[in-house]
Amino acid sequence: MDREQRILLAKGLVDLANIVAGALVFGQFLTAQEFNTEAFGMGLLLTGALYLAGLGFSKGQTNKTL
Repeated sequence: MDREQRILLAKGLVDLANIVAGALVFGQFLTAQEFNTEAFGMGLLLTGALYLAGLGFSKGQTNKTL
């Protein structure tokens, strides 16, 4: 994967993290339903994981082998 592809993937992961944060984290405060701690916690975990994955892809080496 070349540098441009990794940057594009990293941006996509950060965008997805923002959607997850909006839906599962901030959405808990906007709904009339009871606060769901499982959805809130899962949202925090997924958001953090997606941000870290995006950061990892944006900082990755081009000649790194698996």
